Amino acid sequence: MGPSEAVPLIIDRNAIVGHAAVVDLMAVLLPLSFVLLYLRVRGWDVPFTPFGIFASLFAKEGKPGFAARSRALLSATAQDILFLKRAGGRCEEPLHTWGRGLVMWGALGSVAATLLAALTDPAAVPMALTDPVRLLGDLSQAALASGAAILILRRLSNGARRRATDIHTWSLQCLLLYVGLSGVAVDALSQGGSFLAMEAMYISQLASISALLLYAPFSELAFLVWKGSLLVQKSLLDEAGPPG
Repeated sequence: MGPSEAVPLIIDRNAIVGHAAVVDLMAVLLPLSFVLLYLRVRGWDVPFTPFGIFASLFAKEGKPGFAARSRALLSATAQDILFLKRAGGRCEEPLHTWGRGLVMWGALGSVAATLLAALTDPAAVPMALTDPVRLLGDLSQAALASGAAILILRRLSNGARRRATDIHTWSLQCLLLYVGLSGVAVDALSQGGSFLAMEAMYISQLASISALLLYAPFSELAFLVWKGSLLVQKSLLDEAGPPG
């Protein structure tokens, strides 16, 4: 396999580390991350958890029905979270909003690109530079890195904010930055750089993704996921009404 055959998505399926091994790793880490997130939120002794949205969605009693609640859920998620209608209002200034937005869009886009690659290219045929799925992965990783850089620079540029920031926030934002940058680096190296350097960067990217999945439930991300879910739940009840 030559360097040009690498597929620079979050899960590079033509690398020394086999695709099956990476899938197995993620199959363990993703559920574990969700379980840890659930346990941490439950430990806050709050009446609502992110999984409460599904309870509202699939409730068998009351009105409106499942279809109406599904439409309301999609609308609320798109408006409040993806388009930052309410989530953006929780930020301190537009730069903060853009930083968080780029991180969220980049992470979601990278995951979507990886899933699309697995569905549309099961034989792991090398992707052209202009392939839409590959472009989605590249742009998403760049957005993730850009958003994390904005969040870091925003704190560094303000003395009071810099002093008030704890090590956990710095660690999370630096980890997000590295996940995005390593993905961009793997792509760049796959276009004619050192094959050994590309594989080393790819392995470090996998390590950073694994670390992020394990660390996220204990970081600020847990609160942001909980708060975002709560905003969606409120909008869902406003638009569709209570399930029972």
